[in-house]
Amino acid sequence: MASTVPRPSKTAEQSFACAFCSKLLEDPKLLPNCLHRFCKKCLDGLIRASPTSTFLCLKCRTEYAIPTEGADGFKTDSLIAEIIASLQEVEPVHQSTQMRPTEEPEVIPNGSANHGRRQRTHSDDTVQYDHWENPERMPNGTIAELHEESRVTIDTIKANKWDVYGIASNNYGTIVLTGQTQSNRSFIVAVDSQGSLLYSRELEGERRTVFPNLLYCDCLSPSRIVTACMSGQIGMFNLHDRSYNSRRMKGIFGTWPSDRYLSSIAVDRARGMILVGAKFRHGSGLELLVFDDHLTYLNTLMLPGVIQYTGDVVVYNDDLLVCDRKMHRAFICTMDPERRNIRSSKELIKPDWAGTSQLSIGGSCFAGGTPYVLWVCKSGDHERRQVVRYTPDGSRILAKQDVDKGAFQMCSSTMDGLEKIHIATLTSGMVYTYAVP
Repeated sequence: MASTVPRPSKTAEQSFACAFCSKLLEDPKLLPNCLHRFCKKCLDGLIRASPTSTFLCLKCRTEYAIPTEGADGFKTDSLIAEIIASLQEVEPVHQSTQMRPTEEPEVIPNGSANHGRRQRTHSDDTVQYDHWENPERMPNGTIAELHEESRVTIDTIKANKWDVYGIASNNYGTIVLTGQTQSNRSFIVAVDSQGSLLYSRELEGERRTVFPNLLYCDCLSPSRIVTACMSGQIGMFNLHDRSYNSRRMKGIFGTWPSDRYLSSIAVDRARGMILVGAKFRHGSGLELLVFDDHLTYLNTLMLPGVIQYTGDVVVYNDDLLVCDRKMHRAFICTMDPERRNIRSSKELIKPDWAGTSQLSIGGSCFAGGTPYVLWVCKSGDHERRQVVRYTPDGSRILAKQDVDKGAFQMCSSTMDGLEKIHIATLTSGMVYTYAVP
């Protein structure tokens, strides 16, 4: 059985795209001075994210006072809405209960059928499958899949051969990447969901340090990205006004040992807290320095001694998902409500790949209430990278999926009630976006 839904032509998508999400305008709102147009819900998001009584157009940086009615205070562009409606094409869409003509069942090792959706990507004309292995069936007997929605190349990162060590995304389609340049400076790059460059900046970092200026990041709010530099700085990048403010650890604590460095950053959005991994180069003991949303130090949270390096940390409710890149292990640690102590910790089981001689770990995230971890396995000259999905408590592996061999960092976001996973490669400037089942 098939139903019909309006489907816009590519010409309409390109000519009448929202200045924020780059998708076809929905309920278009017109800014009066610069005449740029936004979807009403996108403009609502920009207004809500502003900490002041004004906001800036993302296209031209024109400043506007926020009306008391919010986005409704701006004129609806009825003419553009009518043009979009007239340009829409109708295309039959099969219901999800049937296999599409372009889909074929994939037989996975345990003999179950996995219907991977064929997709064409805009970066090339090759047809690909999303491959999932399912070592254990889900409790309801279904097979969970990630579907690749898009892949984009960030030209600024690829052309300059920058290394990506952090990725974050807000709920409005903006993706921020941070890392290190070839000249040992830090960088921040922001792009929209189509990969179009919104912002790019190089940062000096610390010069008199033995540590490189690797920059990590996480999303604190729709307009604020927090960063931590390995050499001893934390900062906040404002997507709204493009400002960046940073603080040195020495300035915060009065003194900062030359052999101490920062290894990760994570946010607790519900409490407005920022958790920064800190460690001595040759010492034992791993700490999470807790700051408020103004980068004011609050307290220190000690991690269990079994964890030796916080290569990646994610907060979900009272749980921490910690990737130890030194020992190649992942843990779920439960915190107390005050974020002062760890109540319990549990190691996630490692994937079992036959013939694997070396196993390491990349980034991680929570999506759909379950942890996802990027694992790297090597067997001789062959290397394989897979995203592994666990049960919420980390006791079982639910599914594994191959990803780009250069994949290194990942994060999750929610747009229009749908959860996404974004994966960034270390050196090639690629960002993949997957829909979470």
